[in-house]
Amino acid sequence: MSHVIHRRWETEARYYETIVMTDLFGDRVLVTRWGGKFSRLGGSRTTAVGEKNVNEGLKRVEAERRRNGYSEV
Repeated sequence: MSHVIHRRWETEARYYETIVMTDLFGDRVLVTRWGGKFSRLGGSRTTAVGEKNVNEGLKRVEAERRRNGYSEV
């Protein structure tokens, strides 16, 4: 599986997005990015998740975003 999965959540002032892609070594990675919509504050993290754990990682992120008041766009 080599397709990219991109999802984004937002509040009034903040955003959070996930991108699942294949890295140069052929491994699946979960890239998370977050920050303020109206500022330069933010960050990112890249985590190797493996093909078997992609859905689990996305479900975990989605649940956490919803608990924190984000809506998917």
